[in-house]
Amino acid sequence: MESTLVTFCIENSRIAFPVKVVQRVIWALRITPVPGQNKKFIGVINLEEEVIPIIDLRYILGLRQCDLELDDDIVIVDTSFGQLGLIADRVEGVQEYLSSQVSPAGKELESLASSVLRADDGLVIIVDPSKLINEDDLPALRKLIAAKAGNS
Repeated sequence: MESTLVTFCIENSRIAFPVKVVQRVIWALRITPVPGQNKKFIGVINLEEEVIPIIDLRYILGLRQCDLELDDDIVIVDTSFGQLGLIADRVEGVQEYLSSQVSPAGKELESLASSVLRADDGLVIIVDPSKLINEDDLPALRKLIAAKAGNS
């Protein structure tokens, strides 16, 4: 069986989401920080009058944090908690793959990924959007959205 992913890079890590959960990819734009937040959340963006929380996958992956660059992209995905944005160094594009190329994520990735794709040019971590936010993150997520809504 063949499926489709949207693949992107964060440093040397290749990450993907199933295409069905990716709403859009946008160029980097101003992220409004919300002080006192969980380090997983960078802040929020206002996209077409909708407040979208931005998650730092670098933090989740244990990578060094860096400032947003003009050539970065923001990948907007649907989750069970609503839309979230994730910063990518660059989006590679849409990639089709066969189920025979996919293996379950190992223990070190199980908190974030559902599986790993063995592509011809290396491994791709397939992120499970339902694992981006957990119940413990909900108060911080609500605070982010309320803080931006209060400033609009």
